Amino acid sequence: MRISTDGFVDFYHNYMLKNYNIIYGEGGCVVFEDSECYREKIEELLFEKYGEDFFTKAKSEAITEFRKTKEFIEDIKPKMDSGKVYSQHRLHKKAKFLNDESEIKFANYLGFADFKKDYFNQKNYCKISFIVEKDGTISNIKFENSETSEPLDNEELMDKLKSVQKWNPGVYLGEPVRTRIYFDVPIRLFETYPR
Repeated sequence: MRISTDGFVDFYHNYMLKNYNIIYGEGGCVVFEDSECYREKIEELLFEKYGEDFFTKAKSEAITEFRKTKEFIEDIKPKMDSGKVYSQHRLHKKAKFLNDESEIKFANYLGFADFKKDYFNQKNYCKISFIVEKDGTISNIKFENSETSEPLDNEELMDKLKSVQKWNPGVYLGEPVRTRIYFDVPIRLFETYPR
């Protein structure tokens, strides 16, 4: 299922059809023993014709055109300017810490030992969340039990997060936006922070 993002997804698909005769479809390839997915061949042909950075350039072109639309000017831009907070998955460029979007590397930077997250078992984790502001600073820091949503407290970790150097802010439709960041660490590591 496709997530519509303030009308841009449909605009982009129409832009690609109008300018490059490319039709986007839902679904994927059906592959049998004696066949391969045609997606790779199609991409190869497109890259040969338009260049390796074709999709990046085409999306950038579409964003430039979309920013001229009534929808962007009257609906989306005012939301961006009023401080709307976006989630990472809706952005064209994710917010990054030290040029890396890995939550594990950020957790390591904060002083948490290496750990592997069990994505199928959300028990016994502390959810750490905050907002990366348009200028790359962070605000609205919260700690909560991932299972119960009960608030948790750790003043030393709060101080460490407040002193973190700037992030590269998330970008949506060509502009930096406020971005909500979430990551989980095991509660046992949170409760013994710092070691």
